[in-house]
Amino acid sequence: MNVDVKLNGKVVEIGGESYLIEYWKVEKSLEIFAWLTKNFGESFMAFFMGEGDAPEVMEDLGDGSTADSATKIDKILKQAIANLNPKEYVTYAKIILKDVQHGAKPINLDKVFRGRMLDLHTLLFHVLTYQYSDFLGGSIDE
Repeated sequence: MNVDVKLNGKVVEIGGESYLIEYWKVEKSLEIFAWLTKNFGESFMAFFMGEGDAPEVMEDLGDGSTADSATKIDKILKQAIANLNPKEYVTYAKIILKDVQHGAKPINLDKVFRGRMLDLHTLLFHVLTYQYSDFLGGSIDE
């Protein structure tokens, strides 16, 4: 998986598509953090930290996915399904991905991710790890 960091955000490539992730406004970041903590508790941080492994440790499998990200995404999906109202999960997934750019325009989830749920959740993972990079020992310049 290719990841380019730019001054104005971070570009990630997933499934042959490029996405630009930019930092959220503080209010949105706090709201999402509170929602994640409320619904996932301590496992929210464990999901991202993975016993000390930062997302940069993930090894590319050549198809845009990684063994580590697939395992973590599978874990969080199972927990999300068990803990969340499905409509609430959809609402927050849309909020989390709303500011992501696909090419030069805002992302169209139905057009881009229909039939590609793993890619959608991989992008969710990247957005959240980017937004909360300071918890992972990173900096906003990474």
